[in-house]
Amino acid sequence: MGYRRVPTIHTLTFGQYPGLEVRMKSIRIGKMRQVLAALDAGSDDVSDDEVETMINMVVENLVSWNLEDEEDGVVTPVPTTRESIDDLELDMVLAIAMTWMDQLTGPDKDLGKDSTSGATSAVPLPQMVDL
Repeated sequence: MGYRRVPTIHTLTFGQYPGLEVRMKSIRIGKMRQVLAALDAGSDDVSDDEVETMINMVVENLVSWNLEDEEDGVVTPVPTTRESIDDLELDMVLAIAMTWMDQLTGPDKDLGKDSTSGATSAVPLPQMVDL
C-alpha cells in the first residue's frame, strides 16, 4: 500500500477584514507558478488571462469561508462559488489570493517560536579598547 496524498488545508485570516476566515487547499508547484505570475506585483502589464488564472485558482481551491451577507436584517452565508467571488470587490479577492500565496511560500508561523535568540550569553563579551 502506498502513500495517499491529502491536500493541506490552510486557514487564512486578514487584518483588513477582521473576523474573516478563508480555508484554502494547498496547490502543486506548477499551478503555484501560474498564480505567482498572475500576482506579480512588480508588473504593470498584467494580462486579463493572468488575472483570470488567479481567480480560477482561488475558485478551484477555496474550501470554505465564513463570509456572510446581510440584507433587510437577514444574514445569509455566501456560497463558495465562482459567482460569489465575481461579486466580491477586487481588493478582497486580491487579499485572499496574496494571503494564500504568502501562506504557501512564506515561513512557517511557528518558525522561531521556541527560539532562545535574544537571550544574554553566559560568556562575557570581549571588551574593545582604544589603541
